[in-house]
Amino acid sequence: MGNETSELNSSLRFILDGHKIDCYELIYWPFIVDCIHGRSRNDPNSEKYARKGFALCVQRIENNEMGFHQRHHGTWLMLRSCTRSALVLIAGARSGMTYLLPVNWEACVQSTIELLRYWKDETGDTQDRLDILEGLIKNTTMSPNDSRKDCLYHARLEDSCQACTAKVL
Repeated sequence: MGNETSELNSSLRFILDGHKIDCYELIYWPFIVDCIHGRSRNDPNSEKYARKGFALCVQRIENNEMGFHQRHHGTWLMLRSCTRSALVLIAGARSGMTYLLPVNWEACVQSTIELLRYWKDETGDTQDRLDILEGLIKNTTMSPNDSRKDCLYHARLEDSCQACTAKVL
């Protein structure tokens, strides 16, 4: 009985953590949109909050990876929410905001592509989402040599930034 209770608590915690990410995503969404559309390039606070929003996209994908190949009550929503997060990360990269993206954003996008490949025969729209992601990532410049010196957040730091471990020039 103790093991069942522990398993149930673990499942409930996982679900609640997912809802928490949903709430945080709503909070940071306007900052992501403004950054992607180039409306906050000189605002360090907006960049700071957009960075947190992009980090949540990575966190969503990483948190769900353990369930990528298991059919469960949240599979349908997981496919869509992870795809949305991957699309947001690609939009950030395509808009020249790679210095705001977590260092592992590319791996998370690739994980989401693998997720969609795994489930593509289960629902009709999964193949469409896979095609969209693969097409976008193919035409996205990955990890340009960016020293992060254009980021106002990092430029204000004296020696280095713990958030990105980049040396400030």
